[in-house]
This record gives sequence, structure tokens and C-alpha cells, in this order.
Amino acid sequence: MKIQATLNIILSRDEWLRYHSFVQDWAEGVCMAKIDNGAGDHLLIMFSPEGTVLKGFDHESGLSPYAQDEHQVWQGIYDDAPKDLLSLLEDEAIEKDDVTFCIWRKNSDTNWHKGKVEIPNGESDGSDFFSGLYIPYARGFCRICERLF
Repeated sequence: MKIQATLNIILSRDEWLRYHSFVQDWAEGVCMAKIDNGAGDHLLIMFSPEGTVLKGFDHESGLSPYAQDEHQVWQGIYDDAPKDLLSLLEDEAIEKDDVTFCIWRKNSDTNWHKGKVEIPNGESDGSDFFSGLYIPYARGFCRICERLF
């Protein structure tokens, strides 16, 4: 995430056009990475000494609070999330309720976890879309950017 944010700075002078950002000292001991497509979809990743939590929002998902009359977080998204990781999402700038999926992993865990969410047939929580935006190697990222710019 640091590499992608750095390459975004190098390849895009306009901050508002950057997909990736990284804040080393978001809070004490906490780093934050963000992928934002500029169309209302985003993925926040909070890295802490206790573990990592990912909060994603797909504005077209039927799981979006805005797709429901009650405008509430879809049932189960934050269920079972450890309180110490969930507390990382409490900052007003995080917009905790703008969420269609949440994934977490404590440092002591061997697997990633999600809440018990029932996704209706034909719907998506957006997590597949965001996993496609993570490119683990700088060379692959640069190839994608070459096509965009």
C-alpha cells in the first residue's frame, strides 16, 4: 500500500486523481491506507499493533445503507469484529456507517474474518472489486498507470 501510494504521488500531480493514499501516523501506532476511485467507492485499511481492519464501501451495492429505507449498516457486517480493531473506525473522518463489507485480522489470528452477512442473490458487497485494485508489485502498478495516463 505504501508503494502504491508513493507511485500515485509520482505519477499523478493532482491529489484528487490519486486512487491510493497512505498516512503513516494516522493515530498513535496506527497507519491508514486508502483506495478511493473518486466515484463514491472506497477501501480503508487500518494497521495497528493489535491487527488490521478493512472497511469497504461500494456505493452501488444493495448492502449500502443508502440502498435501504432505514439507512442502517447491513446486519452482520460488524458482528464479531474485535472491539479494539473496530474502535479504529470511530474517527468521524472514517465514516464508519458508509460500509458494505468489513474484514479483519488480529495479529494472533491465522485467518482473515468477516461478519456473518447474508448477501442477497445477485448482490455483491464490493470486496471482489477492491481486491482487484491491490497490485503487489510496483511494475504491475506502473503498467496499469501507463494505460490510464
